[in-house]
Amino acid sequence: MRRDLLAAILLSTLFCATAADAKLGEEIDKYKQRVAKAYTLKNQATKDGKTNYSFVINSDPTLAKAAPGFGGGVTITVEAGKITGQSMVLRLGQNSDVGREIAVRFALDFAFEALGRAVPKTKKELSDEVTSYRTVINNALAGAPQNVRYPKLTGKITVSKTADGSLVLAATPG
Repeated sequence: MRRDLLAAILLSTLFCATAADAKLGEEIDKYKQRVAKAYTLKNQATKDGKTNYSFVINSDPTLAKAAPGFGGGVTITVEAGKITGQSMVLRLGQNSDVGREIAVRFALDFAFEALGRAVPKTKKELSDEVTSYRTVINNALAGAPQNVRYPKLTGKITVSKTADGSLVLAATPG
């Protein structure tokens, strides 16, 4: 599939569904209710007053066809019932070009939801965000971790690569 066609498809479906990512400061119970269809809780562990909830992304037939083997999960860190951090791991699958484009969509959803950033209002602004995140993801996958911050928003998104080539996104305060 041509990259420009895939990008157009992704842009047209971007933000159509309820985001399954957590907003820093959100109550964990509200988050779990909101993501019940998109994510499945796999593990919960508490240590030193912090609880980590690990979720896997539910299989989607469209994604599975476009990028066989694409998948991932989210870990949410909670203190006193409120989300204080989150991370996402994305495995790009067997078609890495398509997997990267799908990862752009997940990264945008993740960042906007986690930081409370409004979705761009125009196609041009959204296209600019997609281009920016495509660069961030490509740099991270090339071995150069990236930090994304937005003016007037607290928190940052860190994007890096694991030893097995998966993509890691982390949202942290400040």
